[in-house]
Amino acid sequence: MRRAPRQDTYLPTSQDRALSIVLALRRDPGDDRSLGQWASVVHGGSERTLSRRCQRDLGMPFVEWRQRLRLVHALSMLQDGLTVQTVALEMGYSTSSAFIAMFHRMTRATPDDFRKRIVQASRGSRTE
Repeated sequence: MRRAPRQDTYLPTSQDRALSIVLALRRDPGDDRSLGQWASVVHGGSERTLSRRCQRDLGMPFVEWRQRLRLVHALSMLQDGLTVQTVALEMGYSTSSAFIAMFHRMTRATPDDFRKRIVQASRGSRTE
């Protein structure tokens, strides 16, 4: 993953004040409030309006953006050696298996497979 080209669009951001939730979630990706709950926090707007703004500015639905955010944070935490259980709870999942299912769906690998690749890559870079 470290050698892969950087994809700036993988986790897009927005300057729209109504999407200040993006900043809040970057600080706490495990915050599990629904889009409707966020809409009431952001200027008392409607869920539908916030949903349209997410799609317009982020290029994807809110749920997908939040999953990507959680994945980005999870990758970093796993690389730092935290347990799958700890990462799952920090990312707002109630069980490790729910986190593992999301991780596998998004990366086509389990968290343990990801860790093994990191170890192999670091060994390979030491021998080069």
